[in-house]
Amino acid sequence: MPDTHLKRTINDWLLHVNIVDQDSHQYSSTNVAAKRKRKLIETGFNEADCGDDTTWNLLLSMSEDGSTSNTSQFSRSLTNRPMLVPTPPSSKRSTGKRSPSPIRKLLALLSKANPPIRICQPGNAVVQPRHVANLRKFLTKDTGVRAIPRVLEDPLRKADPDGFDSLPQHVFDDTVVDFSGELEKLWEGIQDIYLEAERCHNLHKDENAWLEVVRAMFRISGMGTIKDMVEVISVQTQSITSELLPTLPETILPFARKADLALSFNPFHARVKTTIDEVYCARPGLNLSQMSDAYTSTVVLGCGLEVKESGGDYNEATMQLGVWSAAGLEKMQSMLDMTSSGVIMPLLGITAIGHEWKIHIAWKVDKNGETLVVGPFPLLQSSTASYLGIFNLRQLLQRVRDYLCNQFWRWHEKAILQPLCKA
Repeated sequence: MPDTHLKRTINDWLLHVNIVDQDSHQYSSTNVAAKRKRKLIETGFNEADCGDDTTWNLLLSMSEDGSTSNTSQFSRSLTNRPMLVPTPPSSKRSTGKRSPSPIRKLLALLSKANPPIRICQPGNAVVQPRHVANLRKFLTKDTGVRAIPRVLEDPLRKADPDGFDSLPQHVFDDTVVDFSGELEKLWEGIQDIYLEAERCHNLHKDENAWLEVVRAMFRISGMGTIKDMVEVISVQTQSITSELLPTLPETILPFARKADLALSFNPFHARVKTTIDEVYCARPGLNLSQMSDAYTSTVVLGCGLEVKESGGDYNEATMQLGVWSAAGLEKMQSMLDMTSSGVIMPLLGITAIGHEWKIHIAWKVDKNGETLVVGPFPLLQSSTASYLGIFNLRQLLQRVRDYLCNQFWRWHEKAILQPLCKA
């Protein structure tokens, strides 16, 4: 008999084998073989069809589950087993395409907005005006040099022995020789920031948790307390004045246009209060910033911050900073005294995505009103993932504070605020 007929006959027989009741007694091997023989004959299959004794004896010795055990085993019949049916191939053909990133599309569209906003890295394609180049040089000069007071060498070695071994000597500042109460407070703040940032990263905490780390970094850098000239304010829920936003095609979905934090000038600080009071005496109700909030609109803003948890979208962060900065520059231009120099001082923008901090510079291009947001600069970034990174970041933020207080504020006061008082 052909092999195909033999296989089909055996398969038919296996599909009709009755299930053995699990509560019945086991049959002897002789009774089982006899039952198999009767079943084979009933299906029209006999010994002559096998062609040899081996195949016939194998069929007689098979148990009901298909094994070659001499003793019958209690098992389910093949007729009660689920029949697996192969899934036919889908009639829809995959295109192999992913949905486009809305952030990337918005970044491209912003470059064609009115006025345009272009976000790019520093390089030969970006021409930095003199006042922008001077700011960059000021911020990057001797970055990482003398960032750690020498008197903190021993506490740092105890806190991070492995990291301490790799520290270069140029990071230590030998001008500070006394471990004063102020330094002790600084070291406690550094430790708190390191531990909190470590927990935020390892426990996958959200943006709100990282915001606390950001605020702590500003406090140890001389900003954010009630006595400081520069305060840190939350602008997460605040909108930018719509007239200052770039115009995009009507078919586009609304884009993100809010930063998380902003550095503003404390209106109660001695260096700020007198001028601000004079402005509002001459121009009651005048907005001094791009924000529409009742308080934030009355203060001068110098830097925006976008904070995200570890792994956050850097493109989205820079886009939000770009829109925020462009609106701020547009507001300053609208208030600028026409008799003074037309140069507008740059705004700073900071992205803090998890541990990683990056500083950006935004300025207006005179010829077409375009806003350039340039960054990150290799020397204007640091991290809270190590003690050295925190000390370096503190040094960078102190320079941001110095720029805002000694350059930006003086220019803003002379070019914008004082002329408003006389009008």
